[in-house]
Amino acid sequence: LGVAFQEALEANGEPLYELVCGPGYLWLTSALLGVLSAKGPASTEQHADTVGSLAAGITLPVWRARCAFAWQLSLADASERGCGQSAYLYNLAVCDLVKPLQGTSLLECLLESEAFAAVEAVTMPVLHTWRNSKGRLLGGP
Repeated sequence: LGVAFQEALEANGEPLYELVCGPGYLWLTSALLGVLSAKGPASTEQHADTVGSLAAGITLPVWRARCAFAWQLSLADASERGCGQSAYLYNLAVCDLVKPLQGTSLLECLLESEAFAAVEAVTMPVLHTWRNSKGRLLGGP
């Protein structure tokens, strides 16, 4: 059963690290938050509307980002330098939280304008690069 969870949690061709304990919990969390579907979400726009999510609430984008971040750290070759990163998970953990394609960011509502401007200044160049890179953010895991 653990092997089935590991295969289901492969993201953009990046396998889950084989020594991750309890991959079923990560899979279940991903499914409940709408991060995971049968074979991955169809588009980034779905994430903005949280289609497929059984959870709801104003803080849902934060929990989806936390789940995607934990999943990203669980990939076999992931590093903080970007090696082995999944564009799909990066989109959930950063793009959808800081500057979604549609609507207002939750962070924009929660942070003071100066703090949000600082976050946006650091992340926007990376977000533009990822969004403009031949649809890498559109495909699911």
